[in-house]
Amino acid sequence: MTAGADFGFETNGDEVVATFGHFITDKTVLITGGSVKGLGASAAIALAAKSPAHIILTARSEGKIPPVFEEIKKKSPSTKTTFIPVKLNDFKDVRRAAADINAGVEKIDVLINNAGVMAIPYERIEGTILEMTFATNHLGPFLLTGLLMDKVLTAASGSRIVNVSSSCHRFRYMRYDYNFSDGKTYDPWLAYGQSKTTNILHVNSLSKYCGPAGVTAVSVHPGGIYNTSLTSHLNEETLNACFAAAESWGGKHVFDPPKTHQQGIATMLVASLIPEIPKYNGCYIKDCQVTGPVPHARSEEDVERL
Repeated sequence: MTAGADFGFETNGDEVVATFGHFITDKTVLITGGSVKGLGASAAIALAAKSPAHIILTARSEGKIPPVFEEIKKKSPSTKTTFIPVKLNDFKDVRRAAADINAGVEKIDVLINNAGVMAIPYERIEGTILEMTFATNHLGPFLLTGLLMDKVLTAASGSRIVNVSSSCHRFRYMRYDYNFSDGKTYDPWLAYGQSKTTNILHVNSLSKYCGPAGVTAVSVHPGGIYNTSLTSHLNEETLNACFAAAESWGGKHVFDPPKTHQQGIATMLVASLIPEIPKYNGCYIKDCQVTGPVPHARSEEDVERL
């Protein structure tokens, strides 16, 4: 990538916004997973420096949202803020949330699918055959994005969809066993890796079918940020499972070097703001630079099947 060529592992989100944030001025941005102390919240606060017209945050509940809106208003009193509750593993609730969002906006310029879970115990969605990680990390965001697509298309050329994936996508290809034999073969890291692979496959599909209409869709690996709610299930048992997953993949490097929240959101903001990104529609971005996922995350067969 040529623009932002100096950006890398240590780049802060505020640096990206200072350089390219004019793209978001007077625009509407929607970020899922916006609770305080999360990457979604940090990204929203950073974007506020360039006065977007409207910032919409989603989360399971409103309790951790007010401090985020307070910080946004300090930076940009004119920016409208809206909270929409949604449980991404409840598809009826996703449809309700999408209807609420669609009723409140004319367009969506940037959609960041940030919310997710990692290394959680096995659980099946009640009344379905679906495993919780796959439902929360892929199916819910997939459905939400589809239901909001008219508003993304209304934003015309330049609108963006950013899926927050992970380098852990390398742990698992798409296996199409949606509940790990009803939990009998469940591995929390393989479940997480599969869901992150589908995040990448999803943007490959979006770039193919929505790219001609001016929509840019990319996936990002924010890096290793170990002090968010995403890491709440990390303990000795889950860490050992991660090492085992890495060995099964054949990888030697398991965890990325730690990043701060500011460093973590930088890649998300590069994907959302830098004007050259549409040239790389469908790409995968890590450490603020366009790179490539492992081969199984580029499977055309899986793109179409999903």
